[in-house]
Amino acid sequence: MTLFLARAVLGLVLSLNASLVGCGPALQVAFEKVAPIPEGRGMLYIYQDPLDPYSDRIDIQINGKDVSTLRPRGYFSYVVNPGEVTLAGTKKFSMISGPSITLDVKAGQVRYVKLYRDWGRVRSSDDGSKRGWYHLVEIPVLRAEKEIIECRLVPVL
Repeated sequence: MTLFLARAVLGLVLSLNASLVGCGPALQVAFEKVAPIPEGRGMLYIYQDPLDPYSDRIDIQINGKDVSTLRPRGYFSYVVNPGEVTLAGTKKFSMISGPSITLDVKAGQVRYVKLYRDWGRVRSSDDGSKRGWYHLVEIPVLRAEKEIIECRLVPVL
């Protein structure tokens, strides 16, 4: 019985620890710029507002293709062909369509897009709690480079 109790407590402690630090080692990698950008391509950095303590996991699509799930304080980089690129976000199991943005990316260009929550427009979420609306917005390079260093890498699908 003592061994069972010890294993139960250890399992609880490990579960609590995993939920507090993110979701495993993928979120432990700090921000790193990808260099160099492949010739004739553009680079997008997509990140979630590092100052939002109540962030949700949001699935990100680029040009209609699922590419990653942004976790709280997460980021990922994505190489794109020049031209119009549409980013969209959806929350799993939600009936509400997510935010989207279209960018005209040039070869050799780096663009930063932040997923943030607008607390000025509050809605009821699926579970009945109050949530702000999510938006995808392009952020100027100097500001984005200061914000994204607080984020951790999430895997790309």
